[in-house]
Amino acid sequence: MTLLMDQPVATGATLYPRGAAADPDRQAAEEFYQQGASVSHRAVTIGVVGPDGSLRRDWLASYMESQINRLLRLGPGWDGDRANPVATESVNAVMEVISHLATDLSLPPLLFPLPDGGLQLEWHAGRESVEVEVDASGNGHLLVTDESGTIVANAELEKGVSDALDQARRSIDHLSLRLQRSR
Repeated sequence: MTLLMDQPVATGATLYPRGAAADPDRQAAEEFYQQGASVSHRAVTIGVVGPDGSLRRDWLASYMESQINRLLRLGPGWDGDRANPVATESVNAVMEVISHLATDLSLPPLLFPLPDGGLQLEWHAGRESVEVEVDASGNGHLLVTDESGTIVANAELEKGVSDALDQARRSIDHLSLRLQRSR
């Protein structure tokens, strides 16, 4: 630890700190107060087409819908700095990736916004992991590691199903089963 002006601070401290990050809930309240209820937020609705062609709702679709809609409400500077709001292109790409990766066995991913307007999905169990990063323009990258930490897939995502997506689906099913058994 470093002492800066007789105060203990982390070693990455700066002499020019930024102000506190804006509270997103406070910002939403101020928008409502100033502009009324007509302020519209972007939102997605996720449905799953069943084997018979009917549209159905399942728990994973409901969960992903709520998580993506929560992130779509983030405004500019959501990180307290210069982060962009989540881009529509990244949401569309993430929904396409989920449609290729999710099965009835799948546990939901951790979902994070990225400062460029992209999204990141992560599944972890021990050293086994599947990570998908989608930038603001909808371009994605996939990284899959097995239980020993060895990289088994490291690829740019392309439209359509690829060998890397197939490997990721198998890994997600495997780690989902491991986590469900451990409960």
